[in-house]
Amino acid sequence: MRYSEDWLAKIRSTPFYERRMSWNDVYEYYHFDKAQVREEQKVVIFPEGVWMEISRHYSSDYDFIKVKAVSFNDLFFDGSDVDGTIAMGSLYHTFRIDGHSIDLDQHSEDEDDKIDRQEELLKFIYTYSHISDPRLPPVPKGILKI
Repeated sequence: MRYSEDWLAKIRSTPFYERRMSWNDVYEYYHFDKAQVREEQKVVIFPEGVWMEISRHYSSDYDFIKVKAVSFNDLFFDGSDVDGTIAMGSLYHTFRIDGHSIDLDQHSEDEDDKIDRQEELLKFIYTYSHISDPRLPPVPKGILKI
């Protein structure tokens, strides 16, 4: 099983919001269909959405959001959140998945630090959501995935 029963129960008990945009709409809005844009933004698009709890700024509250992509300085949703937003606006938040958390709420203007923050978040997501990394080559048929 991918997630714990507690985490799945929390996802199921979260009131779902009205999606104002589909992932395809978000994809087109940010021009992710263009290789140059994906490369400039260092966008990593997940093969499936990942449910995460993300801290709100200036509050102790968290929002439950289904994340579909991460760039070097932003997080993109699989649709929209409760406010109709389609992206987080920064990676300066605390993120939770299934009882695990990572705090990236440190501000820096250094480009290398932003890329490191993206890598930290991606590592966290791959570790605790158990989705595959789309940047890795596909496993050839006949070879077992470990």
